[in-house]
Amino acid sequence: MVKNRNAGNYSLISGLKSIPNKIFLLYFILTFVITLFFPKNNYSEYNYQPNDITREKIIAPFDFPILKTEEEVASERQAAIEKVPALFKEVDVSRQRSDIKSLVGELQSFSQQYQNLQDNKNSAGYSQDSSKFYSSLDNLKSRYGIQNEERPIFQIIYGQNNIQSSDLSTLYQILDEYRNAKITNCMSDSIISKQIAVTSPSRDNREVHIDTGNILCIDSLRIELDSQIDNRFPEAEQQKQDILKDILTIVIKPNLIWQSEITKERQDRARSRVPLSKGIVLENEKIVDANTKVNKDIYAKLQSLNKARAQKIQSENPLRRPLPLLGDPFIFMGQWLVVIIIFLLLLSFFYIHDRNILDDFKFSLLIALIFLIEVIVTNVFVFNFNMSEFSIPVTIAALTFTIIFNSVTAFVGLSILCILLGFQLGGNIYFIISSMLVSALAIFSVRSLRRRIQVMKSVIFIVFGYLFTISLTEIMQFASLEEITQHFIAGSINGIFSPFLTYGLIVSVETSLDITTDLGLLEMADFNHPLLKKLSKESSGTFSHSITVGNLAEAAADAVGANALLTRIGAYYHDIGKIAKPEYFIENQAYDENKHDKLKPNLSALVIINHVEEGIKLAEQYNLPEVITKFIRTHHGTTVIEYFYNKALEQAEDPEDVNKDDYRYPGPKPDTKETAILMICESIEAATRSLSKPSLRQLERLVDKIIKKKLDEGQLDESPLTFADLKNIKGSIEDNTGIMPTLKSEYHVRVEYPDQEDIEEAENEKGKSESSESS
Repeated sequence: MVKNRNAGNYSLISGLKSIPNKIFLLYFILTFVITLFFPKNNYSEYNYQPNDITREKIIAPFDFPILKTEEEVASERQAAIEKVPALFKEVDVSRQRSDIKSLVGELQSFSQQYQNLQDNKNSAGYSQDSSKFYSSLDNLKSRYGIQNEERPIFQIIYGQNNIQSSDLSTLYQILDEYRNAKITNCMSDSIISKQIAVTSPSRDNREVHIDTGNILCIDSLRIELDSQIDNRFPEAEQQKQDILKDILTIVIKPNLIWQSEITKERQDRARSRVPLSKGIVLENEKIVDANTKVNKDIYAKLQSLNKARAQKIQSENPLRRPLPLLGDPFIFMGQWLVVIIIFLLLLSFFYIHDRNILDDFKFSLLIALIFLIEVIVTNVFVFNFNMSEFSIPVTIAALTFTIIFNSVTAFVGLSILCILLGFQLGGNIYFIISSMLVSALAIFSVRSLRRRIQVMKSVIFIVFGYLFTISLTEIMQFASLEEITQHFIAGSINGIFSPFLTYGLIVSVETSLDITTDLGLLEMADFNHPLLKKLSKESSGTFSHSITVGNLAEAAADAVGANALLTRIGAYYHDIGKIAKPEYFIENQAYDENKHDKLKPNLSALVIINHVEEGIKLAEQYNLPEVITKFIRTHHGTTVIEYFYNKALEQAEDPEDVNKDDYRYPGPKPDTKETAILMICESIEAATRSLSKPSLRQLERLVDKIIKKKLDEGQLDESPLTFADLKNIKGSIEDNTGIMPTLKSEYHVRVEYPDQEDIEEAENEKGKSESSESS
């Protein structure tokens, strides 16, 4: 790394010690919480799944029962419950015919009383008669179990309708049809058995079994009664039919009363008698040979062995008894240590490749949240809902990491995430390989994000990746067509919805954590942005300079794997501070008088240096993100404005009176690849403007000279650029890499002829210093 040429003297361990404590605390807590969502009490020595091929012969180490699956136990328990007859007690309801006659008579009597009450409304005894009437009416409702006065039979009382003798005769006929019916007081769905048991005092409470097809539940009875009234009184008004139905509903009472508590006790006993095992494996009995496909029976034996081993270990060692949330403390600690090791790999990568992630707490928090959410989703989808592991949306993490960070960070981060999830799934190597491949395709689809539509195009890449990897891995495991189809559906749904969910997640991240993503940078690339429009109008030369620097910087960033989009946008805004006094910068002076001719060197330097501070103020005013403001702060580092410094030395009577720091930019130095690239490209662009007739060889020498100067001055000491990166930044015309092809096209370099270079070199040297004022 350029920032430390003796980096080999420092170990990775000492580097990790320099990571902020709050970052370590965050990831320490994260590893603990993540481990809570891992399977508990997993004592399995053989992590085989159905359709896997065994790698060794497995012999039973001790006797153990073959446990039924949860589905088998639930099914057998339900069957046992259904065999228990629901218990009912028979009661006498033989007075129903007299009850109907009595009810209709009382209703008609109340109707006459109500009419008399209305006729004597103004009499002195009205209040007393009214109280007596409603008291008697309450008594009627209590005796017949009538809850409210909105029922149709009250239309008889209030004179809105009446019952004829012929109507009463028809009701008797219907009643006689149900004289011997077995009517229960419960709903049809309450009885799950094929028979019911009936006890009666007349039979000394001896139980008699009756098929459910020979009984009527209360809901079925009401449906039949409604049908009877509709058929026997087709010409009657609906109001009249409702009254007749209501009378029958009140009078016909159930003669079988459900004994629910006793029934439930019998069902519970039947459920408890269902055995949890379906056989036994004896000690030293062969469970499965090597190189054998794991079928359902073998899988059941292996799962039973795991549970038996757990019980055996916990009974022999009290310290391994399960704790709330943790399960077996020994297994939990082992899982936690593995998770810590996995995250140490992640932290090591960040320290080596992108230290900014560790220095910025919000980036670390975002990564921690994504890892935690993925682990929780895995726990819920796979372990709680028994869904396909391909429904786990790892591609959301892949797309998010790529858009927010870069493709390298995304690939390494997702590889570690897939290993973590694979460990959570019991070492599922097929899931790890499949998820890494699909994540790589997702990263590839948005690696150079230039349009928002690319996020949607990633659907094709992800769905194709899932279909390919699922086909390959499942065929290798001899999976059934049903299992392959289930995985296909899960992967396809995952691939279709993940990009859209990612888009919403990115918007939320940008807003809540104030993180600038490539999607946000794309909006800043629009030349209609208010600040860029202001720059183009008030400082057109600087605007043109910024665009050219942007083209160079983007090519350089592509050459070294940096964020090309961020580098280009940073170049667009790096000189916005020149808007304050554009006439003091040579690219905006045209043929006017040079303003610096009338200023002392220290004042000229002050004006030039101040454009950095003015740029920071404009960035705050226009709410530019910090990641862009950083380019403004660092694009000159701590370099000295040599033109004015040398001029001051020439004019000073005593050179020691000239303070070099008065001519030095305040810094800081660039500390990322992107900001360091901008510093280099900005200096190269300024210098090449002084070349009137540049040749290719002159441009190459100029690039080498500027890069060497930045190195010698220590301006790149804080950046992660390597010497190989600096070589790649320059690039070559032949390979069409780096900034050389861009310089050639920008400045229309001509083919060199003999002696031409020597003639022009002297002319070009003359103008180099004239552009230094604009740096």
